[in-house]
Amino acid sequence: MGKKMLIIGGGISGLSAGCYAQMNGYETETFERNPVPGGLCTSWERQGYTIDGCIHWLVGTRPGSPFFKLWQELGVDLSDAVRFETFYQVEDGDQTAILRGDLDKLQAHLCRISPEDSHRIERILDWARAFAALDFPVEQPRDLMNFSDGLKLLWSMRPFVKTMRYLQSRTIEEECSRMESDLIRRVFTRYIPEQYSMTALVSTLASLHKGDAGFPRGGSKRLAEDMAQRYRQLGGALHCAKPVKRIAVRGDRAVGIELEDGSQVSGDLVVSSVDAHFALEELLEGKYTPPEMGRYFRELPTFTSAQISFGINANLCAEPHTLFYRLPEPMVLAGVRHKNMGFRHYCYDPSLTPAGKTLVTCSIFSDYDHWQELKKDGKRYQQEKERLAAQVQEQLEARFPKAKGNVEMVDVATPLTYQRYTNVWRGSYMGFVVGPKQGRVRIPWELPEVGNLFLIGQWFDTMPGLPGSMLTGRYMVQRLCRREERPFFSAPRPAELAPSSQ
Repeated sequence: MGKKMLIIGGGISGLSAGCYAQMNGYETETFERNPVPGGLCTSWERQGYTIDGCIHWLVGTRPGSPFFKLWQELGVDLSDAVRFETFYQVEDGDQTAILRGDLDKLQAHLCRISPEDSHRIERILDWARAFAALDFPVEQPRDLMNFSDGLKLLWSMRPFVKTMRYLQSRTIEEECSRMESDLIRRVFTRYIPEQYSMTALVSTLASLHKGDAGFPRGGSKRLAEDMAQRYRQLGGALHCAKPVKRIAVRGDRAVGIELEDGSQVSGDLVVSSVDAHFALEELLEGKYTPPEMGRYFRELPTFTSAQISFGINANLCAEPHTLFYRLPEPMVLAGVRHKNMGFRHYCYDPSLTPAGKTLVTCSIFSDYDHWQELKKDGKRYQQEKERLAAQVQEQLEARFPKAKGNVEMVDVATPLTYQRYTNVWRGSYMGFVVGPKQGRVRIPWELPEVGNLFLIGQWFDTMPGLPGSMLTGRYMVQRLCRREERPFFSAPRPAELAPSSQ
């Protein structure tokens, strides 16, 4: 083996880095604070129900697509993933609209509902069709592309450059506010924060159209377990329930880590795949935080929500699996005024639910400071969780009468829940909300004052979610290989596939 690499955090970015590092001759050890790997890609059990706390859809579920191949390299089999024909349904009184995966069917459906918006609907969906035809390279970061690769990329995108600039300059809210129909406007704005650029909406529609944005069977838990198994097969050492207290720095180099139990581990390279704020302010004690990073954490908005889950002793599989509807009257839920509510059931993956029963979740935008203030008094915090669950359950039973009297499990995860288990900044499981209004955000993967230390994870890629986190691990190893002037391998050599003793 070559250099020893210590990886802090066994989430998706950390496992990705560990797998690719093992493939490329590094000796790695990964330290995860929780008893199981996955980080924010997590599920938990309640009374026989498996509550997925992460994945709503995953890019890379279409065999042969670029991300499908990368997930395969990491041991994740998505060949049996659920690919949605309908993504969600939006209701407003007696009006209903369905966001379908097929863009042609979607256009016909939406234009029937609002003929006066036909040209606006067609414009958005034509952008999505153009995106679907593009094959964006994800195998390596832009900074490692040679001149020929760069020219090929520019040439492939030449018909779309002007449109891309426009989409990146417009928020979803700005573009969709032009719709005459409020129902159509809500179809395009229910699932992605409206502050994001139009690129996020258009790329999501394109992935749905191609069948490349589905749900992996077994959800977050299985995906994380598959990656952890791959890592161990490659010879990596995964230490769970081993929280890291500090990154050891000597002179201008990271030389190892100190665990919370007081033990120390030395290494040639240290990789932090945990929350960026926790890494900079806690593991590095705030000594090396770049000024721009401090400003980002102070000023940039984050995506924060609470998830309320219900185990129902009834079969709701005939209902739309994801539903958004306008509330009869606006409600204040957990300190935030809401006009809409959404529910999701998981009948498309029976492995998550006892036979004949239904798991339903409701995610609502939530105010972190509201929960943080309540937490000062544990009793008030618990009472607010119970009140929120009761308010949402009332709406659940009004919309789904079969659920009334059959709710047998209730679970509430607040932003503080995510923070407690993963140290994530302000409970934000999607990183910064970076849209046109924020300008370009530059987040370094290395700190100029500390050598041999690398930062990866959801904060260090402009692509939100699991695919972006996974790429940061791959890209880090590719950059290291380039720096050391040796080839990068994305598959194990036979001798390296021996089962690990860990």
